[in-house]
Amino acid sequence: MKRALIQYSMALAAALSIVTLVDSPARAQSTVFTYQGRLDDAGQPANGLHDLRFRLFDAASGGLQIGSTQCTDNVNVVDGIFTAQLDFGQQYATTGQRHLEIAVRRDTGLPCANASGFVVLAPRQQLTAAPMASHANSAFSLDAADGSPASAVLVDDSGNVGIGTTTPTARLDVRGGAMLVENLGDQADLLWLASERSWVFRQQGTGAGAALKLESIGGGGNKHFIVQTTGLMGVGTTSPAAKLDVRGDIRLGPSGEFLAASGTENLRMLRGSIDGNGSTDAGFGFSSSRAGEGLYRITFDTPFSSIPSITVSAIQPFNQSPRWATFVQSTSNASFVDIFVLSGTANSTDSDFHFIVMGPR
Repeated sequence: MKRALIQYSMALAAALSIVTLVDSPARAQSTVFTYQGRLDDAGQPANGLHDLRFRLFDAASGGLQIGSTQCTDNVNVVDGIFTAQLDFGQQYATTGQRHLEIAVRRDTGLPCANASGFVVLAPRQQLTAAPMASHANSAFSLDAADGSPASAVLVDDSGNVGIGTTTPTARLDVRGGAMLVENLGDQADLLWLASERSWVFRQQGTGAGAALKLESIGGGGNKHFIVQTTGLMGVGTTSPAAKLDVRGDIRLGPSGEFLAASGTENLRMLRGSIDGNGSTDAGFGFSSSRAGEGLYRITFDTPFSSIPSITVSAIQPFNQSPRWATFVQSTSNASFVDIFVLSGTANSTDSDFHFIVMGPR
């Protein structure tokens, strides 16, 4: 028995698919499409129940099968016309050609999965607009190559672009992972800023020596900001020598009215107010005690790296003799300092006093 297939209404199927896309753009479109054809038997329109097997290929002949075989039992053919619903999954993510191979037999009671008696019709039928339109979904949304996730990239009504989200809250909203730019060299431009491309985030170096750099393009001067994998951060330098290395002035305050103090040494400073009984009235980073009449010891929580510099001032009560305080040089070291308070000419006395100590870290 000779059978031949004549494609009859693929244009109609494509048109119906397009109408569905326009009518409901918010719904994710499936990969199912309708195939309708005409089957002749010995030159006459076929009638009755038939079994049909459909396979998708990437070429008109030979080539590779794409997706799984679709099998339909007991298709009713009326005056040669039959209709089948086919779903090969998301096999239309590229613009490569897709060709449909059809095999047919009269219904014999065997399940369609049993390939006995099937006759392969020729030629294969090239699929055109319908499945491609289904993949496109809508002009504002892109699915992943395998169909999942749907709407992997979306543009909303405000022009915001979402990657990994269908509700972007910014011009570019990336959810679920980092934005990766890879370059096999020792420098990669990660992100350009400003309309004139005047600033650029760059990766500098590779491996343990890699760093993230914000660099000014043009305009002269050293305007770099860099963070190294070692944890060192540089402002105005690409070779920071400390956790924070700023080359230039540092301004503080609500209006930048204050300049940060600077020095050629790495110093730290403590200040305190001590009661005459040896207790601490104000200050942190130290403890205080009274060792004897007019003699006090200040012990630092963290010792200095060498003997610090000390300034001490005693508090003179009203209508009493002048008082002054000094530190005892012979017992002072990097861990503590002894303060001696005098009254009159040479009389030691208990007294409140203030001190400031500054020394190398």
